[in-house]
Amino acid sequence: MKKRYFALGAAILVCGVMLAGFGAFLRERLPEENAFLYEDHSLIALPFGLLADGRLDDVLAGAVVDGTATSEATDGTVVDALPDDTETSVVTDVTTQPVSESETIDDQTQDTTAPQDTTIPSASSGETTAPPTEPDVTEPSVSLEELYPVVPEPVVGPEYFDDALFIGDSRVCGLRDYARLGDADYFCDVGMTIFNIWETKCYDYDFYLTLLSDHLQRVKYGKLYVALGINECGFPTENFMSEYQRMIKKLRELQPDATIVLQGIMSVTRGYARSLPYFQPDHIAMLNEFIASLADGEQIFYIDPNEVFTDPEGFLLMSITKDGCHLYAKEHPLWSQWLQSCPPIS
Repeated sequence: MKKRYFALGAAILVCGVMLAGFGAFLRERLPEENAFLYEDHSLIALPFGLLADGRLDDVLAGAVVDGTATSEATDGTVVDALPDDTETSVVTDVTTQPVSESETIDDQTQDTTAPQDTTIPSASSGETTAPPTEPDVTEPSVSLEELYPVVPEPVVGPEYFDDALFIGDSRVCGLRDYARLGDADYFCDVGMTIFNIWETKCYDYDFYLTLLSDHLQRVKYGKLYVALGINECGFPTENFMSEYQRMIKKLRELQPDATIVLQGIMSVTRGYARSLPYFQPDHIAMLNEFIASLADGEQIFYIDPNEVFTDPEGFLLMSITKDGCHLYAKEHPLWSQWLQSCPPIS
């Protein structure tokens, strides 16, 4: 019996060594453009991570053109990530697998370099589209200073949000971590969508890990700020609209006296939106028009951050983001200031 256990242990050790060696080989071949997605993977876990993301064959073949892995188009993607806890860094999350309404995938990394635009690989699920052989995105020939947001002066103080609950994805997590408003609560998580909002458990300073429905039955709020939609851009529009309406209806049932403030989907940069039609400004604007149509001007209001944080063509300003989607930690106070400048008015 001891010999069997010894043989089993030896076999496991040999397999581990072989996997680590294979992982080391893959890490050497992993393109620099994709390496940040796998910084938190051990050598043994790296092959499985690449296999799960559908990149293993590409890495083995070295199939990378202009920093974009050969991939396929999709109709659903998740781009969420938590910001890093340093002042000048941001976590980049890129999903390169097709997702369903009950599944999200999030990767995390950090960066402390100067602001610049970052191109991401496109997701895969469906028809294959060849990557461009040369850059097809031209950034405006203006300085970063000219593309820095001009935020209106606050008209309410932070205490205005003492009775507010902010609901959202990793972008709202950044607001929670770097620019909290008054005594507001935050119910947010990486990968949160309108499709999984009622199954996701969150916690904050004043409440333990809980479901949103349970929390809203226990705590009464005067205001509910909702910022969701960037993760859902790749889903069928009809599904998005019906599920968003269902979410608002349930929020009204759970908090009938609360004012609901719907935030428009904040856009992404040109580089982030490269070759992805569902991240283009016109598609995001169409979804935002639908969200705005749900506001009644009495208990449900709509506010649009793109009026401040995008360039004339509707892309997120490069000067305030590193990964093209999430704000730098030090830029989140701009978001808070903007929220203070546009309280709902009935």
